[in-house]
This record gives sequence, C-alpha cells and structure tokens, in this order.
Amino acid sequence: MLVVVMDRDDRQVLLTPSHVAALGRLGVVSVGLVADERTLAVVVEGWAFDAARAADTAHAALGVADREVQTLYQLAHVAVSPAT
Repeated sequence: MLVVVMDRDDRQVLLTPSHVAALGRLGVVSVGLVADERTLAVVVEGWAFDAARAADTAHAALGVADREVQTLYQLAHVAVSPAT
C-alpha cells in the first residue's frame, strides 16, 4: 500500500484511463481517493505492487510527479474479527 498526500487546490487528481493503465502495469489493483477541505490523498494497493520501489513511478502514473507530495508507506496490516 502507498498513500500519496497532497494539498488540495484548484488542480484535481483525475484518474484517466491512461493513469489507471499505468498503475495497473505497476501491479496496482485498487485506487482510493480520500480528502477533506485542505488535503487530498490517493491510496494505491496491489498484491504485486512494490510501494518502496515504485513510489516515484506511481507519482508519475498518477500525474502528480510535478507536485509537492508526501508519501506514506504501510507499516502494518491487521485483520480484525468480532470478539466472541
């Protein structure tokens, strides 16, 4: 998982078919967008996606390589089940 965080401004992050295709070539199978009034984040995931090696390429695939972004990497993934 890779989370790309940026200021939300007049420019939008658009997921065009070419962006999606480029992400798919990196092994991404899921893209999520989350935001508040000041911040936008793009969450990319995939079983074959190596976030540590492909962060710069993912920025380019998202069309944000020219923007100031913060990149967050997954530290843990915990499955939760209901207590019995």
